[in-house]
This record gives sequence, C-alpha cells and structure tokens, in this order.
Amino acid sequence: MTIPTQQKQPSVFGGVRAPKETWLSKALPESVIEPDLPIIDPHVHFWILPNGYKYFLEEFAVDVAAGGHNIGATVFVECNAMFTRVLDFNRKARRWARAHGKPMVGNGDVHRLRQLGSTYSVVDARPEAGAICEAIRNGRVEVHAEPLSIASAATFVWQLMARDLVKGLLRPAPAGHL
Repeated sequence: MTIPTQQKQPSVFGGVRAPKETWLSKALPESVIEPDLPIIDPHVHFWILPNGYKYFLEEFAVDVAAGGHNIGATVFVECNAMFTRVLDFNRKARRWARAHGKPMVGNGDVHRLRQLGSTYSVVDARPEAGAICEAIRNGRVEVHAEPLSIASAATFVWQLMARDLVKGLLRPAPAGHL
C-alpha cells in the first residue's frame, strides 16, 4: 500500500496514524494458500482523519485487488461511539452502507468507561455465533447511537491527548536525539 505524501504526517497525539513505509517494507511476503476460497470480511474500518490520513473505499479496493485473496463481500460497516451532533464521523459510513445495501453495527470501542452504552447494536438472533452473523448479514441489526455532547467529546479528546503527551514525555529519547 502506498500512501500519498500529504497523508504521511501522523497526528500529534495518539489516534490512527498512516503506516510508515519503512515498517511496511519489513513485512515478509505472504503466499495466498487458497486463492479461490471465498472470504467474507467481517467489517472494514474506514478512516478519513484531519491529519490527512485516509483509508476508505478506494484504498480498501486497492488492498483487496493486490492481496490475491478472493474477498467476495464485506458484512457490515461500523458506526463508532465517538461523535457529536455537529461532528459526526459516521455520516459518510451510514450513507455508503445504505447505498450499497450493507447493514450497520454499533461499535462500543470505548476509551473511557463513561462512554459505555452510548453506541451499541441489538441483533435479532439466538446467542450463537452463526446465528448472530446470519442476522447481521440479513440486516436484522439495529444501531442505537447517542451523540456525545461537545463538552463530553472535548473532555475525552483532552484525556486521550494528555495520556499520550505524558507517555511521550516519560519515554526515553531515541539514541542520537538528545
């Protein structure tokens, strides 16, 4: 995967960053064991971040085409818990899912316990893995998502930035960088 130059700048604190080409180049080539075996990807994480890093439909399509695997479908698109009424990172994902007939699921990938319960899914299925996957595939899932207040979102972001800042300050400098 190549990343355009404008997308190589990482965010200052935490969060998703563009992968480093030096790190990616160290990956050993993987052979595709069963290239004809159909694979259904359980879900895709799409990112379009203020720092310029983007992993959305175009990048996903390039990865699928270059991978050599037979990715036949993606089951659902995720609706994340970190959004407000004004700043809604899920809006584009919801539009895309509707346009492509993909079900949405709510993601409780929280960073603070206070966020629990703000976004979740109710799946109409027996509590068995196969039944849950079938229900999601058939759209028998309802997302419950409550936007955060601006104050709550700002508090969460500040807490995450402060944690990363403290970790960065406490980490020893690499050799030759003093």
